[in-house]
Amino acid sequence: MTRVRNNAFREGRETVIDDNELGRALDQANTIDNEYFRLRALAVLSLLRLSGKRRTEIAWIPLENFKVENDLLTVTFTLEKKKRKHKKCPRCNTKNSATSLFCKKCGCGISHVQVAFTSKQAKSFKAFPLSDSLTQNLLKYLDYLTSLNPIPKFWLPPGRNVFGHYFIIPD
Repeated sequence: MTRVRNNAFREGRETVIDDNELGRALDQANTIDNEYFRLRALAVLSLLRLSGKRRTEIAWIPLENFKVENDLLTVTFTLEKKKRKHKKCPRCNTKNSATSLFCKKCGCGISHVQVAFTSKQAKSFKAFPLSDSLTQNLLKYLDYLTSLNPIPKFWLPPGRNVFGHYFIIPD
């Protein structure tokens, strides 16, 4: 779990944000005049609370990763694991430490080889009951996005503010 800095304020709490704070945040989000921003704020707060994921983990979820099956909303999260640096030996294709000067398998000099990065992507699934009010906030926002033409690729599509009007960039 993420370490909270102000331990005196969070002492004795089971969650980072309690139900009263979440209720106030949802009430504040409901006062937004623009329908898109209101639904988006409610959906972001709801998904953060339901999933327990960090904001960076929910930022770039493709819209196709939201599926309604039976009485559940299933969300697929793609988590990128730690990137590791390595040097690949040109002779035997062995991965070596980024600071290595020689290959650990064949002894070939690899000081001139460029450092490469390896990252792994892991999929995580979470299912939320449709009867939950927070899940309903997500469904309303997803319905709004699918009603747009063209339909955006991501559930939090980027946009641009032009002369006081916000335009969603679908890709």
